[in-house]
Amino acid sequence: MRIVLLVDLLICILAQNPLKGGKIYEALGVKQFKKFVMGTIGRISKKVREDKTTGTYFIGKERNRKTIKQYEITARINELVHAPATAYFGYKLAEDLGCGNNSGAVGDVIWLLVNGYCTMLQRYNRARVYNTLDALDRREKMLALSDNLSKSAFE
Repeated sequence: MRIVLLVDLLICILAQNPLKGGKIYEALGVKQFKKFVMGTIGRISKKVREDKTTGTYFIGKERNRKTIKQYEITARINELVHAPATAYFGYKLAEDLGCGNNSGAVGDVIWLLVNGYCTMLQRYNRARVYNTLDALDRREKMLALSDNLSKSAFE
């Protein structure tokens, strides 16, 4: 049973298009969580390293298809870290409540929420990345079409 749940979890994580657009994540408060994280950990991370390269929390100054895809990979890795932790603390919460360990359950709730929101934030970021890549594809197709039309007009 646990193996089936783990496989289902991995399939959801590796799904190519997590709730396109990210609107459901915004409704769950992920944007506010992102502002908090980027205002604390993100600010420290930016000061520690140069902002020119793609990293765990930022795409970097060079924004092109390569760096955006690189960021998408780091978002998947972050999600693979936080999703199992979310499942673990959900399990621990149920276990602690079942045993009457209310003080342990409080810590489990905190870690469940932190890891759950980190997982949703990564999925939200990936949804935004996919939207950006789709927009780049559309823009490149329009430019190619425009170039072809202008070349044929001069022939």
